Amino acid sequence: MVSVLPRGESFGDAALVALDIDSLDLLAMREFPTEEYLCDPSCADPGPIRHCRGIAQSGQTLLAALFNGVREYDVEAIRELRLRPRRLLSDPRAVDLHGIEARAGVLSAASTGSDAVLHWDLASGQASVVALGENGANGDGDGDLRFPDKLARERGYDDWRAVLDAALHVNGVSRDSDGSLIVSSLTCVVRVAAGAPRPIVEDPRARMHDGSPVTGGELLLTDAARGTLVSLDLETGARRFLAVADPADWFVRGLCVVDTTAYVLRSKVVASRQRDPRGRHQLRVAPTDGASFGISVVDLSCLALVEERAVDLPRLAPGTVAYGLLAWDDKL
Repeated sequence: MVSVLPRGESFGDAALVALDIDSLDLLAMREFPTEEYLCDPSCADPGPIRHCRGIAQSGQTLLAALFNGVREYDVEAIRELRLRPRRLLSDPRAVDLHGIEARAGVLSAASTGSDAVLHWDLASGQASVVALGENGANGDGDGDLRFPDKLARERGYDDWRAVLDAALHVNGVSRDSDGSLIVSSLTCVVRVAAGAPRPIVEDPRARMHDGSPVTGGELLLTDAARGTLVSLDLETGARRFLAVADPADWFVRGLCVVDTTAYVLRSKVVASRQRDPRGRHQLRVAPTDGASFGISVVDLSCLALVEERAVDLPRLAPGTVAYGLLAWDDKL
């Protein structure tokens, strides 16, 4: 499954896309209706920010990060994307949620807008927060950051990002084999143990996303600034790079691992008001007919590119990009 969202505008229709994992052929697409998002009842116009980025699996439950909350879905038929919505997990510090992970009954989410990682106990729904930045004091009266479009208008801004001081831009969260928290941001990957973050690698030129641990003590990342898949040694900080796209033409983000194969997403670069995920390239932006994205298939045993495929989504508008990637496992 792939999550896609409109990148050219703040508002628009996000969706899930199902692909056959062997052929990478398109099977189904499902857009998220308005009622599945967490909406501010005092903010009917222009409506909720309709983003879906991170997706994860917990047993036979699908989890989707819908900007300011994570919605649970019962899966009735995965290849047709027949889903039944259940509860929405949220917290006042949940804003612009990116990567998520479900492990051992705990859901973790990178809250990009608040420079924090949120954890929810999936049994009780209770939330806890690991603060990694200074943000939080710029919320409304009760410290609620979940509706930044309203906060922006109240302060005379036309862009909700102007009221979120997200200096770190955390976007990926995972667990190492020892259970310690690994958090990726655009320019840094840190390990969080005993509440204290310790940098593993820092690279001001990078635009890192994702974060998928693999055997051998390595973490796979995508680097949108270089258009690469990155294999990071979690102990030494050493990195290996595999080019998967030209960053002047493609936004590389979205990663999952199945056995010794990695699947990496890439999307056409579009003009955007959002925080620049690529760095300071001179972009070559071309018009498109509808939405599309690409998938690179990588053999991890030798870190080599073995296949590239394109997926067309003519029902969606140009400027839609692929973001999260999940290999659904019926055996979990």
